[in-house]
Amino acid sequence: MSTSINLRLPNKDTFNLLIRAHLCLVIIITLIVYIPMNTNLPFDVINECLTAVEFFIVFLTVFQIVVNAIAVPKYAQLKPVVFKVRNILKVCGVLILGSVNFHCIAVLFGAPFITSVAETFHFALLLTTTTVLPSLCVLGINFSTWVRVYAQNCPDVGAESILYYSSIGSVLGAWLGALPIPLDWDRPWQVWPITCVLGNLGGYLLGVCAGNVQLYLHYHRSRKFKLT
Repeated sequence: MSTSINLRLPNKDTFNLLIRAHLCLVIIITLIVYIPMNTNLPFDVINECLTAVEFFIVFLTVFQIVVNAIAVPKYAQLKPVVFKVRNILKVCGVLILGSVNFHCIAVLFGAPFITSVAETFHFALLLTTTTVLPSLCVLGINFSTWVRVYAQNCPDVGAESILYYSSIGSVLGAWLGALPIPLDWDRPWQVWPITCVLGNLGGYLLGVCAGNVQLYLHYHRSRKFKLT
C-alpha cells in the first residue's frame, strides 16, 4: 500500500496544537492502560474490560471533538462547524452504521455470536471511536474526501495524515490482537475481547505517533527549505 501525501502543511499554530495534543493523548492513554493493570486502581482492562472500554470511548470522543472538530478548524482558520440537525443526524447514522458493521465483522472473524454480545459490541464501539469518529471530525460528511484519504491514500500532512495512520493502526492492531486468543495458554488476558482492545489502542497510538513524526519531519524540512 503506497501512500501519496499532499504536502499542504498546516500553519504554525495548528502544527503546535496537533503535536502537543496528540503527545498528551499518547501519554495519558498509555498511563491509563499500564497503571491499573499493575495496581488495584479501577479501569483495569483485564479485570474490568467493559468499564475500561467505556472510559476510553468517552475520553477519546471528547478528545476528537475538542481537538479535531473545534480547535483545529479554529487554528487553521477554516469555516466554523455548523451544527445543523440534518448533519447531526447524518453523523449519528454513520456512527451507528460503523458500530454495527464492526460488530458483524468481529463475529465473522470468530467473535462469539450468541454469548459475549456486550463485549463484542463494546469492542465495536471502541473501534468506531478510533476510526469512524475521528474521520467525521477531520473529514466531515463529505465522502469524496473520505475516498481521497482512504481509497486513494492521499491525505494532507497534518490532521488528515494523523487520522490516516491512526485508523489503519487501529484496524491492524485489533486484528493482530485476536491472534493470542485461541492459544492454549489459559491466561486471564486471553478472554475475549481483551487482547483486541489492547491491540486496537496500541495500533491507534502507534498510528498517531507515526502521523505526528511525519508531520514534524515535513514541517521542519519545509521551514529549512524556506530559510535557504
